[in-house]
Amino acid sequence: MRLKILYVILVILLLIVSGVLGWRCWTFQQKDTSAAAVLNQYKGREKELEFARLFVDKVIQPDKEIDFETRLDLENRVRAFNSPAILERWSKFTNSQTEAEAQTEAKKLLLMLIQ
Repeated sequence: MRLKILYVILVILLLIVSGVLGWRCWTFQQKDTSAAAVLNQYKGREKELEFARLFVDKVIQPDKEIDFETRLDLENRVRAFNSPAILERWSKFTNSQTEAEAQTEAKKLLLMLIQ
């Protein structure tokens, strides 16, 4: 009789421990999933910041005309973002009629990329 009670208590304790460990495992998995989502968000931002660096190096700093290869590379990178807002801002920059308008649109594009 005592042995039977001891087995019942042992089974109950094992069920409680298993439940607690299962719950902890589930919460850690949820935290891991949210951490992965944050990491992916930062990876997307990394691409935008890299484009901003390239834009400054190839478009803003040089005092010469931008060659076709550079324009094509920048255009392809903008399209790779799959962001209508960035593409629209890029189009406004590339369709600028005056240098002052191009400078204004370049500033707006860079601000959009770094925010």
